[in-house]
Amino acid sequence: MQKKISHTTLCCIDCLNPELAIKSMQRSMAHCSYDRVILLTNREILCPGIDVVFIAAINSREAYSAFVLHQLWEHIQTDFVLLMQWDGFVVNPMAWSNEFLQYDYIGAVWGHHSDGFRVGNGGFSFRSKKLLMATRNISLGSQVQNEDELIGRQYRPMLETDFAIRFAPENVAERFSFELTYPVKQPFGFHALFNMWLILTPAEVAPYITQLPANIVVSMQFLRLGVNYADLRQFDFASLIYRRILALDPNHVEAKRRLAAIENPRVPQRPISRNEACPCNSGQRYKNCCGKDPVVPVARGVTRGEDLQWMVSVAMRHHQINHLVHAAAIYRYVLYEQPDNAIAMQYLGVIAYQNGVLDEAVTLIERAIAIRPGIPDFYNNLGLALAALGKQEAAITCYKTALEINPQYVDAYNNLGLGLEAIGYAADAIAQYERAIALRPDFPAAHWNLSVSLLLTGQLQQGWVEYEWRLKAPELAGREKRFQQPMWQGEAVKDRVILLHSEQGFGDAIQFIRYVPLLLAHGARVVVECGAPLARLFQQIEGISRVVVSGAPLPEFDVHCPMLSLPARFNTSELDIPRDIPYFAPNVALQTTWKTKVNATDSRLKIGLVWAGSPGHKNDANRSILLEQFSALASVSNCNFISLQKGPSASQLLQAPPSLALSDIAAEVDDFADMAALIVNLDLVICVDTSMAHLAGAIGVPAWVLLPYAPDWRWQLKRDDTPWYPSLRLFRQHRIGDWADVFERVRQALQAMADEKGLT
Repeated sequence: MQKKISHTTLCCIDCLNPELAIKSMQRSMAHCSYDRVILLTNREILCPGIDVVFIAAINSREAYSAFVLHQLWEHIQTDFVLLMQWDGFVVNPMAWSNEFLQYDYIGAVWGHHSDGFRVGNGGFSFRSKKLLMATRNISLGSQVQNEDELIGRQYRPMLETDFAIRFAPENVAERFSFELTYPVKQPFGFHALFNMWLILTPAEVAPYITQLPANIVVSMQFLRLGVNYADLRQFDFASLIYRRILALDPNHVEAKRRLAAIENPRVPQRPISRNEACPCNSGQRYKNCCGKDPVVPVARGVTRGEDLQWMVSVAMRHHQINHLVHAAAIYRYVLYEQPDNAIAMQYLGVIAYQNGVLDEAVTLIERAIAIRPGIPDFYNNLGLALAALGKQEAAITCYKTALEINPQYVDAYNNLGLGLEAIGYAADAIAQYERAIALRPDFPAAHWNLSVSLLLTGQLQQGWVEYEWRLKAPELAGREKRFQQPMWQGEAVKDRVILLHSEQGFGDAIQFIRYVPLLLAHGARVVVECGAPLARLFQQIEGISRVVVSGAPLPEFDVHCPMLSLPARFNTSELDIPRDIPYFAPNVALQTTWKTKVNATDSRLKIGLVWAGSPGHKNDANRSILLEQFSALASVSNCNFISLQKGPSASQLLQAPPSLALSDIAAEVDDFADMAALIVNLDLVICVDTSMAHLAGAIGVPAWVLLPYAPDWRWQLKRDDTPWYPSLRLFRQHRIGDWADVFERVRQALQAMADEKGLT
């Protein structure tokens, strides 16, 4: 499996052990591809596939910190760098998430801190080029400090405020990297020898074990690797490890005892007390480390078949609690010995689907169906993978087959609704969601999906009621428990402080912050919590008492409310949508600054372009397009095209169609306040469905929004306007995936606009 990690350089800085660094990098390259792989070292080394760049020797932690802070940026041309070390770090493709691309800094969570600034343990870290440029302003000072402490703690407020640097929240950081042992966390980068069972394929184990140097073989971590293999009932591998230890140290008591237990299963193994030190050498008590394992090893089976059946059950339990990396490793071990195990094969296909490796997912699940037809779960999961590939008709057929086998299959009804909605049958989708809810009334996903279809078809008031179920869905469930204060349900708020907090994307926050004047009219005092890029923009709204950046300490408040619950609280129909636009007034000084930069004296139409949203968005493949598709507009005269694109997709400017003569000033934009001041100087914005559409609409700038065939609920169906933003015009796909027709209609409309401009 080869996982593409886009817009990213894999980088290691090492002047002490470059040979080991290369081995770690090569293993990290085995199943992941990057835009570039670079080793910065003071040695002359040749290594295919790795750019070895000579640097002056780095011989101290202080020198390393200074280099990372002040010089690393010179060597990175991509939007992000994945910074790693040689000492055991291996990148695992199964745990990569495009969600990571939404942040400028992700490092492990420090266990020894207890405040809100715990993210930043940067031995293995993900950093944006934007962050690398910003850290040039950080001084090491007179006291020696590690660069990760400086970035993640001392200078974090400055980086967030002055440079709009986005630090990953703790739950994301924990999925990215950790300093604990299996199976407490499921990271993207593994740090420790005892986790190698998750990385190595069965065919790689023996060569790996025999090639390790003596100092590794005698370590506690190597013994723990053997214990993990034994717990997994991979007794041959565990025996090989114990024998390797004993070859170097014949008197190693623990290795002798464990090897004897494998060779003679009647020899009991001493149970580990919950309060004694964990044998993985983590320094923690067993109950707080490996003892947290939800899988408790039991006696080995009478036959190897029983052992393998037990392994499948273990993998499924890991799968159920979202330990995908662990589950996938165990499924692979089962299939190594039983290539026709349909259960392991199907669920390995499900994990491939969950990780976005869709072709492999379809292949595995189809093979499982060929081995064991008639299992409804197999067809349902195949449908999900096909739907993710855009093969909605084939997916619908799979869901229907699953329902033929089991007419009470609630999840299949829900997925059938999603499939029907994706091909434009929203009314039929509503019927399927209602069937799912009739069978399982407390099914949050079906209620949430029903709400989307209701809103999409203009049934707003009923839709808002159902939309509240999103707060019980796995994606958002529990987020409100961080507040001790109650959630506002629409009761009187006169003289009370209400905290409004964003919960989804930037565009959602921009759209629903419009309700602030209604709360003020009811006598409330309003505090807003939002992402750093929105803070200056929201401060422009008259009447807000305070704007707090997410993660910062909150002031006292009486009640709270997610922004997307405000339409339900005000029982909003289409006629009741707050339309006091603009509800942002871009800073006059900023407007003047950007007016100069967009060349206001140019008589041509000034048109901003945005072609992609965040790659972490679940529907990004449908809503985002390529910059080259805008070349269809190049023939329109009297136009000056300006890139407003931010994020990883801005790199497409390097291959921009020459015919567009596209100018780029968006790189100078720090946040939404800057962007608002920029676009207010434009004649038109043409964008896909991103936060830019909401920003333009909120300040009354004309914008044309390019929508996929199955649009987001807020744009409804079959209309070229929207009740949310009078200045927006919608250009919809008439056929799934057909952007050419959309751009032809846009081109004609733009030509008419340019012709009119030429006549005035």
